[in-house]
Amino acid sequence: MKNAWIIALREFKERIQSRYFILMALLGPAIVLFALYSLFSLSGDEKQKLHILVADPANIANGIMTGKAGQINYTFIEKYIEVEDFANQPQYQKFDALLEIIEKVLSNNLAFLFQRIIINPALINRIHRDLEKRLEILKADEFTAMNYETFRRVMHAVKLEVRDAYRPQMKNNYYMAAYTGFFFGALVLLFVFTFGMTILRSSSREKTNRVAEVMLSIVRPRELLLGKIVGIGLSALLQYALWFVGIALGLFVLRLTVFPDLFNATNLLENEGVFLNNSWVSLVYEKINFYVMLPWFIFIFILTYLFYGSLFAALGAAQGSDSDGQKFLIPIFLILLLALGAGYYLIENPQGSLNGFLAYFPFTSPVVILIKLALGIEDTQIWTFVVALLIMVLTAWCFLRFAGRIYQKALLANGYRLQWKDFLKWGLR
Repeated sequence: MKNAWIIALREFKERIQSRYFILMALLGPAIVLFALYSLFSLSGDEKQKLHILVADPANIANGIMTGKAGQINYTFIEKYIEVEDFANQPQYQKFDALLEIIEKVLSNNLAFLFQRIIINPALINRIHRDLEKRLEILKADEFTAMNYETFRRVMHAVKLEVRDAYRPQMKNNYYMAAYTGFFFGALVLLFVFTFGMTILRSSSREKTNRVAEVMLSIVRPRELLLGKIVGIGLSALLQYALWFVGIALGLFVLRLTVFPDLFNATNLLENEGVFLNNSWVSLVYEKINFYVMLPWFIFIFILTYLFYGSLFAALGAAQGSDSDGQKFLIPIFLILLLALGAGYYLIENPQGSLNGFLAYFPFTSPVVILIKLALGIEDTQIWTFVVALLIMVLTAWCFLRFAGRIYQKALLANGYRLQWKDFLKWGLR
């Protein structure tokens, strides 16, 4: 084990000193933060400025509706406007949407919004709230003797909270939680494939350059394999740590500088503590339980990396030429796609007959387990979760032994074209 640790340190130092590692440590968090900033901005209501034409032939709103200052402007007209005329006639081209208030709106609570452009959902919600507020004031005056504030307390809208019948304690939106787990699973597979390719290229290069022959005169093949996998794996964990720190600091800065109004106490109070104006902000800052997801994410990554990394190392040692590696990479890539497909199947079919198998099957379980963690695991499902993790541990151990045998028998072999039968023969005997 001492020799394996020495090799691991050598691989680790070689990786972290490379320009690619340093570049990714800097650019990776920057790219993620830029993507999040774009999502925050585009899904919020900061960008669009709207000019809404309100067709109110019965003058129900009395020409009064308060929009968000500097962002939504309402222009009233006391006549009907055909939708075709609004869409085509020149005098209406300056308006972004037509809000049609019909005479019976106070009784049937029905109005129509015809948009000329695609309006941000957050701004549609804002228009909806502006209209509701105006109608509440009118109803309070016409049907009651109460002032508006009293009427609003009496007629407060019912809050409908959607929950999963199988996980009633889970308050978050099902799809939002499920696809959060899917994202973490996809990130695991992305890093596994990236650093697995590093293992493959390193093993192949040492075999081609005859460096492996010198190293095998000093250490055993299993020690060389283990040291390479552990060393590159440690560099992957360090890359993760740098990404997490960089992204966390960036999100903190965004919260304080770029989007401070979204976290204003007054805004949160108005929206009952929910970021109604920006679903992505709500997801990142409020709904993802990072204290649960990140530790399990790291643990699942380590297990997934061990058995995939051993396969990449074995392939690098066994290939007789570059074309061999490309031929055998295709099945591995398809297996990774299968894992993503399994996660999608679980999300769209939460009671599907294959879900149990997909949770236990080691090639698909990383994504499936992370989705289940994001959704919340019931007490009755803990044993299923534990068994799935044990299967992953056992599979990683078996794959390491399989790769060790290939390393021992194929690393010094040359002058052949690798076939499936050779790969299996070296690994199973």
